[in-house]
Amino acid sequence: KISQLKLFGRFSSAYINIMLLKNNFLLGLLLCIKISSSTVVVRKKASLSKNTATLTRSGGFSFPSFRKQQVTPTKEEDVSVSNYWYAVLHNWLYFLSLGLCIPTLPRVIASVVNEDGSTQVSARSSRIGGDVEGVDKLLTFLGVGALGALSDVVGRKIMIAIGALGYAMTIALQLSARRNNIKLLFIADVVDGATSCMNAVSSAYVVDSVQDPEKRAIAVGIFQGLSVGGAFIVGFPLAGILSNKNLAPRRPMML
Repeated sequence: KISQLKLFGRFSSAYINIMLLKNNFLLGLLLCIKISSSTVVVRKKASLSKNTATLTRSGGFSFPSFRKQQVTPTKEEDVSVSNYWYAVLHNWLYFLSLGLCIPTLPRVIASVVNEDGSTQVSARSSRIGGDVEGVDKLLTFLGVGALGALSDVVGRKIMIAIGALGYAMTIALQLSARRNNIKLLFIADVVDGATSCMNAVSSAYVVDSVQDPEKRAIAVGIFQGLSVGGAFIVGFPLAGILSNKNLAPRRPMML
């Protein structure tokens, strides 16, 4: 258990660094605390199991053993036949959409906020853009755990579909926002934050799909590296190319 936790810690450190670089300091700090506390709990359980074995051999009493209970697959997926490439594809498409929108979104917000409708980023548009993104990240932080727990009940695929549909609605609302229609920008990010569970649920889908514990960490690493990093490698340059003309910021978001 300790060796598996170390492998998970090495993999998750990259994700924590990304969170810290994105100014999500609180989320990165909570992830660090969670991993550290899990290490302490596993070491305590391992020590208690060793003491139990010693007492049993010496004729003393024994404590109940700490055994990890097997999670029953949801009714929608059978983990013995499921394929984690399903999660890789959907998460890749999700983050590809993010990669197309992130570079041009400040200019879209500027075109809504500026009185003359220009796409030049101003101090006011930057402030409103930060407020909009703050609402999104706050709702994501508060709700992603509940959405992940809900996927244990209704199934991973349903929640993956909800995450994709929520982000599609967000982009549609942002594209339909016109000059001085700032409320629509906030509504769009409320929808995004309330349905943002794609990465978390897709990660759970990968873990459910791989039965071999030794291969599980490899599968999760492939999933994160390919579906997140690979999507941004394609999305960011493509957004710059598509927004190089007069139709500018909204064209990549349409794609």
